[in-house]
Amino acid sequence: MTRATIKHLTFEEYVELYPDGEGLYELVDGEIVELQPSRRHEEVTGELAFQFTVEIKRLKLNYVVPHTSSVKPIEVGQGRLPDVIVVDKAKWRQNWSSAAALSGSKPAQLVVEVVSTNWKDDYETKKAQYESLQIPEYWIVDFLSKDPEPPKVPKVSVLLLIDGKYQKTSFTGNDRIISLTFPELELTAEQVLWAGEQPGTI
Repeated sequence: MTRATIKHLTFEEYVELYPDGEGLYELVDGEIVELQPSRRHEEVTGELAFQFTVEIKRLKLNYVVPHTSSVKPIEVGQGRLPDVIVVDKAKWRQNWSSAAALSGSKPAQLVVEVVSTNWKDDYETKKAQYESLQIPEYWIVDFLSKDPEPPKVPKVSVLLLIDGKYQKTSFTGNDRIISLTFPELELTAEQVLWAGEQPGTI
C-alpha cells in the first residue's frame, strides 16, 4: 500500500473529516493515511466478509459485518480501519445515526487484516493495539508469506485473547480454520488465501 498524508488530527477529527466515499483511510501518528490495497487484497477481504455474513445469517448470530468501520486504539492520534470487522449487533445499534467508528474496550468481536507491504503493522503494531483493546479474535491473512515466524508460507493466523494476551495458531493449505467467533465455519486456509478460487487463479 502507498501512503498519502493529509494533516495532523485527533481520532475525533479523523472520524468527522473522513473522506467518505473517496477511498480508505487510517489515522497513523495523527496523520490521515490513504490505503491502496491490491486487487487480490480486495478479493480476499470481500470473500471473508461474505463468508462471515453467510455464517451469521445461517446461525442467526448477533453480529454484523460493517462495510467500513474505524477502531480507536488506546494510543493518541491513532485510528485503525480493519479489512474486515465483526461487531456485536447490540453494540453496533446503540446509535444508528452515529459515525461508523468504534471505541472503548472490546469495540469488536473479531478483526481481520490482510497482509500487504507494510506487514510489520499487522504482525506487530496492530496486534498490540487490538490486544490492548481486548478484541477477542484477530485474523492475519498472509498470502505474501511475511510472518517472521516459520513456516515461511502463505497462511492464515488466528490470534485468540487468552488471559488478556493473544495466542496465535497458524493454518496453511487445507487446514480448516478454527475460530472462536464462528466455531462451525467450514473454511480452509487455502480458500481464504485464494478468495474461494483455485490456487494460482488470482
